[in-house]
Amino acid sequence: MAANPRAAAVAALVRQEQDGFSNLVLDAELKRQQLEGRDKAFASAIFYTVLEHRGTLDYILCQFLPKGLAKLDAPVREILRAALAQARYMQVPVSAAVNEAVKLTRAFKKSSASGLVNAVLRKACSYDLSTARFKNEVERLMVLGSAGRDVAEFLHKNYPDEALDILTYKADGGMTSLRANPLKGSADELCAKLLASGAKEAKRGIVPGSVLARFEGSPAENELFRQGYFHVEGQASQLAALCVDAQPGETVIDLCAAPGGKTILLAEQMHSTGRLYSCDAAENRVGLIRTAVQRMGLTNVEALCNDATKVNPALPQADRILADVPCSGLGILAKKPDLRYKKLEPAREAELLATQSAILDTAAQLLKAGGRLVYSTCTIDPAENQQQIAAFLARHPEFTLCDLNACGFGRPGEENRAPGCTDITRCRRIWPADGGEGHFMAKLKKSPDAEAPVPVRVKPGKPAKTPPEWLDFVKTTFPFLADRPLTTAGDWLLLPVPGSELLNLSKLRIVRGGVLAGSVLKKRFQPAHALFMAYGAQCTNREELTLTDPRTAAWLRGEEIDAATAQNGWCAVLVDGFPLGGGKVSGGRIKNHYPKGLRNLQ
Repeated sequence: MAANPRAAAVAALVRQEQDGFSNLVLDAELKRQQLEGRDKAFASAIFYTVLEHRGTLDYILCQFLPKGLAKLDAPVREILRAALAQARYMQVPVSAAVNEAVKLTRAFKKSSASGLVNAVLRKACSYDLSTARFKNEVERLMVLGSAGRDVAEFLHKNYPDEALDILTYKADGGMTSLRANPLKGSADELCAKLLASGAKEAKRGIVPGSVLARFEGSPAENELFRQGYFHVEGQASQLAALCVDAQPGETVIDLCAAPGGKTILLAEQMHSTGRLYSCDAAENRVGLIRTAVQRMGLTNVEALCNDATKVNPALPQADRILADVPCSGLGILAKKPDLRYKKLEPAREAELLATQSAILDTAAQLLKAGGRLVYSTCTIDPAENQQQIAAFLARHPEFTLCDLNACGFGRPGEENRAPGCTDITRCRRIWPADGGEGHFMAKLKKSPDAEAPVPVRVKPGKPAKTPPEWLDFVKTTFPFLADRPLTTAGDWLLLPVPGSELLNLSKLRIVRGGVLAGSVLKKRFQPAHALFMAYGAQCTNREELTLTDPRTAAWLRGEEIDAATAQNGWCAVLVDGFPLGGGKVSGGRIKNHYPKGLRNLQ
């Protein structure tokens, strides 16, 4: 089958129906069909439009399918959904949507269904939904709000007046929420740079430091993303991390950190000083944290594989803790439309509540007396929010709620959701219509008089023997690092976060500790990309570029560039003063060492 965006979208929808995990199946199909640019964006738009409106699409199609959709082969079913979605929600002319759908039946070897597809779509595209009649309010929500029965019943029970608005709200007006890296510029400066680099629209968000932008394709394809000027993070999620109010020099733990967006924000609050322990139970997800931290050039993060439901005595006592716990996700239906159709099984909900409760208890033990704990979810389920906090306060009288009502975003906690806990109004609920996605957060203070746990005695680790090749390299390029201790990870040398030598490394699975410095190859030191991203601005040998310099785009493609300011040897490549990696200068040319996986191949 020849690659085309409509076929890719249909193939991904078939796989999603079978396997779930919408983002994974879509990414896999886009890579398989090697779609890029506008084709990639169009296929993604079809895919997510179908998921977002599937309830409505299915209802309309079933008006003209006496035997229903379930009796059809999966590819035919998804061809119908995708075509109707294009005509109804994506401003694709009906004739084009129908004709392309008929062509797809042949591409998927379902030619026998081409007549049915043509006839059904021509009727469905002109259907007037305002004439529909429903048995009850739940069915109305399922159709007009495109939700599964369980989600529709939940919303009708808990939020009868707001249910349809919750289901039909379009998060951030269809734009992508970003967080400007304050180490590289303000939100206003990021907006200007985004517009200059090809973004279709960019403006300041509700939360200070946030930006809303519209891209032709994925934000990750924008060169400013690669340069660490921003990371993608929802408005409400940013607020949760800001509520932690992490300070420079403190010890902070992010207990459920992957994929790392809130860790980045915390590290920026700390000005990349102190110690930030970024944890997740799944080691493959900790790798996402490591990648995000390296891209942003942060130096104070220890990325750990750690189960937050159990207290690990090897972790230090923290000044501040963020517990952004696993949840039902009922606040992000606009962001992850496949959640609209999830089953809300009582046994699974009980397990989830128990997990959240255990994480809160872990945080309580790891927090110093007088410290601050922020609990957050991306759900609007009162059992996971107000009721969970009320139960925690009953178990831990040494904690009190801090008042978040001055943050200027969202709504106070509802007393009726947690009877007997009058302070619950100090919590913050972010409603989808408030901006961004649905969210909940509570900030708790531990009494200064709380009993401190018995400290764990840790034998300080021995620093690695300093290779002479490293010293030869660092004395000419990063002389301020010459006296820093090193640790090893296989053949790699690392610059650990100061103070990490006090950790009991035998009981911690550190996936990324500090900054990856490089390795010794054939009696020469080979510096890592992470070293230049973290300390490139302080390198003694630098090539200074600007965002509009054509050499910048060439560098991002992995090409050699002319040297104008850098001398022979290893150098840092900077754009407007901020690191973009490192290269080696010889004969007036800089050999490109930008990682192949990050290169812009378009």
